[in-house]
Amino acid sequence: MLVEQLSTAYKCHSSIGNSINLKEMITEVIKTFISESYAIYGEFYQKEEESLKKIVSFGKLSNFDIKNYDSYTKPMSLITEEKINIIKMNLDQGIIFLVSKNKNADCSFFYSMFESLIPRLNLSISSCINYEKLLVSYDLVKKQKIELQKANKTKDEFLANMSHELKTPLNSILLLSTLMSKNKDDKYDEKTLKNMDIIKKCSLELMDLINDILDISQLEAGKVSIHNESIDLKVIIEDIYASMKEMTLNKNIDLIMDFKGNHFTMISDKRRIRQIIKNLVSNAIKFTSEGYVKITLTELFDRYQIDIEDTGIGLDNDKLEQIFDRFKQADGSTTRKYGGTGLGLSISKELAILLNGDILVKSQKNKGSIFTFEITKQKEDNVIKSFIKNDDKLNGENNNIKTNIIVYLKDTIEQFKLTIKLKKCDYHTFAALNEESFITYLEKLKDEKAVILIDERVKDFENIIKLINDLNYKKIITVTNNIELDESLLNKIEKLIKG
Repeated sequence: MLVEQLSTAYKCHSSIGNSINLKEMITEVIKTFISESYAIYGEFYQKEEESLKKIVSFGKLSNFDIKNYDSYTKPMSLITEEKINIIKMNLDQGIIFLVSKNKNADCSFFYSMFESLIPRLNLSISSCINYEKLLVSYDLVKKQKIELQKANKTKDEFLANMSHELKTPLNSILLLSTLMSKNKDDKYDEKTLKNMDIIKKCSLELMDLINDILDISQLEAGKVSIHNESIDLKVIIEDIYASMKEMTLNKNIDLIMDFKGNHFTMISDKRRIRQIIKNLVSNAIKFTSEGYVKITLTELFDRYQIDIEDTGIGLDNDKLEQIFDRFKQADGSTTRKYGGTGLGLSISKELAILLNGDILVKSQKNKGSIFTFEITKQKEDNVIKSFIKNDDKLNGENNNIKTNIIVYLKDTIEQFKLTIKLKKCDYHTFAALNEESFITYLEKLKDEKAVILIDERVKDFENIIKLINDLNYKKIITVTNNIELDESLLNKIEKLIKG
């Protein structure tokens, strides 16, 4: 008898909590409770605010009305009627009814067993209900996210279209105000010319704002394209210095440049690099009323570091995190006093990350700030090597390749572009980064069928041509300017290959 009771208790206990789905879980519970007891019918109702919702029933029983048992409010009740026994289990979030027709059966064991299972039932039912609520919330959040993405896309499209529409008349205003300011025929008096300068200045400020809005829209849409080229960071900083020197003179503050290193050339997007540095310098000048703004360019082992230091108003440490948020400044009074939208730093930060860099900031209230723009070095050789894979053997024994082409141009960026295009046309292409590597390719290939594409402007051109002839290379194309891989060049290459 004891073994049977232990087995029954184990089965009933084990039936609870086997599914996170409420209906599945409670169906297994009711079925097990009925099969292991005298019950012929069972059902479960979930509590919903002021009502009960029937979730599952198992077995057959006619004319069973749960309202007749509303007065039984204890956690466990054994109700004996003329033809049936009823066990009612009042749970935290539902009610279980188990009905037996064996009126004379001893239900004491089942009563105590079911009573001991109430805490586990409450926990399992609560978990299922919370999971269902979580699913509903997740679906709702998912739908809201889709709606927000659509709304955001609509907003970006509107901002982009509006910005383009605004730029057209604004460009006309700028052009006219610039022409009138020149006053070639001495038509305008001093007051008119002063007004023209004000119009021009305001138009330029508005143009900057429109460009910022366009940048924000493109960044959010992931449509900002990077145009890599060979740039000189020192030259860019010197240009920015020259364009902003007058601004600092008007404010009676010093603008200082400092260069630490010897080589400042790299591969990156010139326009975006200039935009970032100019934003940071402009920001420093705006918030500095006395002292200086200093631009320091430092060459490090693997990166360049550009520090923009000022003796301006500075920031509290708790405000530093939000300065890169869009449309935010340190506080409202800053915006009112110094102007601006708070877009510049946000755009600069996102562009810096896009260029494989970052912007960091240190600041002290009423003492000044240092904004540090770090960007990883991208040398011409590294960029070309990362894209051009010379994994095939230098003898060119690859049946899928049309022929070998050795490219040696003065402009490494143009060479890189041309090499990629030739590879896409299935030519086995070798890009010589310098005279030494070009000669190495010539000597290792020793392929008289190979095409040599060489720039007449490269160093020691005449001696190189002599070496090419000595090595019995016959198919040579010389260029004098930057070239594109167009149909005429392809035809020329094919013609040389065919002999």
